[in-house]
Amino acid sequence: IVAIDYTKFRGREAFEAAAKECPYRALYYDDGTFYTEGTPALQPYETATGHDYGRHWVRQPGRSAEPPAGGGRKCHFCLHRLEAGLLPACVSTCIGRALYFGDKSDPQSLVSERLARNPTKVMRVRESRGTEPRVYYLTDDPDSIAGFHP
Repeated sequence: IVAIDYTKFRGREAFEAAAKECPYRALYYDDGTFYTEGTPALQPYETATGHDYGRHWVRQPGRSAEPPAGGGRKCHFCLHRLEAGLLPACVSTCIGRALYFGDKSDPQSLVSERLARNPTKVMRVRESRGTEPRVYYLTDDPDSIAGFHP
């Protein structure tokens, strides 16, 4: 049995060095371009800077680097997985167990319990814009969340 301390085991070089020592060649470094069957591949417009749902927009000097308002992408919580009785992919693959999914209106759900236990740490991104986000963050530092703008 091999125990790996992932806090020290970072970068492709570390994986390659460890893979050479593993007699079973069981370590594989995924640089984010590997997709398994059934995983939707990123479309070119999703990876290109300056594109929002296939529509090109240009960053201009002195203007915000943010995409135009109203062009946000909404998470549908992997509806196809929910309909099959599965959790969203981000929740089921989070190795740090930092993501939870459930019914906030059910007081017995883990999500409700976590939100109730930490009411001062709860925040939602861009809630002031009236978008009624359904993703809640528990944080000690709101500035640590990327894209947070009240």
